[in-house]
Amino acid sequence: MKAKQISANLEELLETFDRTTKEFIDLLSTMDEYTLNTKPDNGGWSPGQIGHHILKSYGAADVMNGRTEPTNREPGQNVAMIKREFLDFNIRMESPEAILPTNDYIDQAKLITDLRARVEQMRETIKIKDLNKTCIDFSIPEFGQFTILEWAWFNTYHTMRHVHQLKDLWQLLLQLQPKYILMFMGPAFISLTFFAFTTIIFFLLLSRSKRFGRFCAIYFFSFPGRQTFVSSAM
Repeated sequence: MKAKQISANLEELLETFDRTTKEFIDLLSTMDEYTLNTKPDNGGWSPGQIGHHILKSYGAADVMNGRTEPTNREPGQNVAMIKREFLDFNIRMESPEAILPTNDYIDQAKLITDLRARVEQMRETIKIKDLNKTCIDFSIPEFGQFTILEWAWFNTYHTMRHVHQLKDLWQLLLQLQPKYILMFMGPAFISLTFFAFTTIIFFLLLSRSKRFGRFCAIYFFSFPGRQTFVSSAM
């Protein structure tokens, strides 16, 4: 490639990579940790699991920094195919087992920190490595060996696909949030509401009574399984 073309390609790659990874991390950072760990009703991944999947996929940075050899084809030959596959949101993809996310509770702060570290590592690799070299430490069976350039675009378009998924999932979870809150609070929420309402009514009635000053102690319990006590001095 000519020097000017390489420079232009690198600039486009870094700009797209930076914008995509920032959008992905910003989405995860904006959510509260409860939402981050909430799975949709269809049994899909939680937002946190999507984040962990992307984090594990960024292990490709180690491949990009690994052993290489000269490339005997166009270094960006597979980029158009990678883009076409990942940005076709009508097809469903299965994740390789090696980058499946954990089923454990995901700590939001740690996830964000780890993602930023991997993104920075990959960004530095893109800036300093010869993108035309072929990585030989690992290859994807369906595609074969990638150049460093192709790995960089692979991670960029893969992240872009999951940005789209994350946006859709977040909107779905926001719509379902009232349902999850009621399920979580359950009878306790109802009891607290009833307690507050009846206590207010009780004191309003007392405040209108001439005998209000003769009451010396009032304790009112309305939780299930407890008795209601009203102590008064006559």
